[in-house]
Amino acid sequence: MKYRTIVGLLGAVGSLFLVSSASSEETKTIGFWKAPHSADEAALWSPYIAEFEKAHPGVKIDHVITPWNTWNEAYTAAFASGNAPCVSYMVDAFSPAFIYNKKFVDIDAAGWSDQVKGGYGPLWTVAHFGEMQVGVPFATSPRMWLYNKDMFDKAGVKYPTDDWTMDDLVETLRKLKASGVETPGNIPVAAAKLGYQSYLPFLWSMGGDILDKSGKPRVDDDASVHTMKWLKALFDEKLIAPIGNYSAQEGQDLFVRGSIAVQNMAAEVLGKLKAEAPDLKYGIVKSPTGPGGQHNFQDWGYFAIANECAYKEEAWEFVKFITSKQVVEQYIAAVGLFPARVDTNLYQSDPDGKAFLDNMAQNRNIPIVPKSNQIVDLWFKEVEAALSGIIAPEEAAKNAQASLERVLR
Repeated sequence: MKYRTIVGLLGAVGSLFLVSSASSEETKTIGFWKAPHSADEAALWSPYIAEFEKAHPGVKIDHVITPWNTWNEAYTAAFASGNAPCVSYMVDAFSPAFIYNKKFVDIDAAGWSDQVKGGYGPLWTVAHFGEMQVGVPFATSPRMWLYNKDMFDKAGVKYPTDDWTMDDLVETLRKLKASGVETPGNIPVAAAKLGYQSYLPFLWSMGGDILDKSGKPRVDDDASVHTMKWLKALFDEKLIAPIGNYSAQEGQDLFVRGSIAVQNMAAEVLGKLKAEAPDLKYGIVKSPTGPGGQHNFQDWGYFAIANECAYKEEAWEFVKFITSKQVVEQYIAAVGLFPARVDTNLYQSDPDGKAFLDNMAQNRNIPIVPKSNQIVDLWFKEVEAALSGIIAPEEAAKNAQASLERVLR
């Protein structure tokens, strides 16, 4: 009787173990955090998550939408507390602190890259930093210049062309102003802490940069001082909208409402134009060329897997699925972004979208180095002061150079 009882108990324990194991399999939870690119973000991801979970019994995707306005606080707290999501949608310019503190799985070292990188061509490297492939590239919103054809026609001013120069831009703005256009252009350099995105194309095109090729600051050179003076002159002549702190969307609204004749904007404005201003006649043109070439701003989003993730293999399978050609084409088309994959059919039959797609090679980003965000913040604070007339451009350049040298020391 004792023997049978012990055997029974062992059997029960074994059964409990099997149930526990099965339960564990059923509750392998993969945290998936992503900031929204649509008001319907949850609904857009829901069918993909359901499809993945159906194909992977025992895996659950915990989808969390992280607001952009608290993005840094949310991810910093999660990674610092050891509660990071397995899968994060990262933006390269936002993520140096996580990259260089080794918070992400190196996709190359894990042996996963060869499974997917064939669909990306040279764009595979947009998520390669610090000798690591920190994630799988996903999406971007490239920039080009848009101009209001009706306003140009009424003013009798020729449309800009892809070979226009910085001097042509100034001449165009002056002609529009002289014809009675109250605010010819908009360069939102104080836009909600992201004004550097509008400013950098001018700095690059003037031949300047934040860091040189060796990683040393160069924000006090002639190109840097000249760019500040050049742009401040546009504000002083009232050729562009007054400097002010407003969101990128508010800046886009000025063009969409027909208040601005020419403006540099991200491709997401195309969807806004189609929905809110279907009758507005506009053209698309490349950035004006300067002594340093023809440049525009663009950052990239990628999916990264946390090193602390308990289920890395399952997380990788999920990342593979959501960056597949099928999902990329569907999701990116729905939200108006542009793909890192080069094997999609997106925008091939859309002249406006294809213009942005074909121009992505012209675009660049801030240097992604260990202290990128601190470097940009310190530098651009001085630039804003100069553009606002608080200090002279020469003094701003000197202050910025000293601040960056201290940080990098």
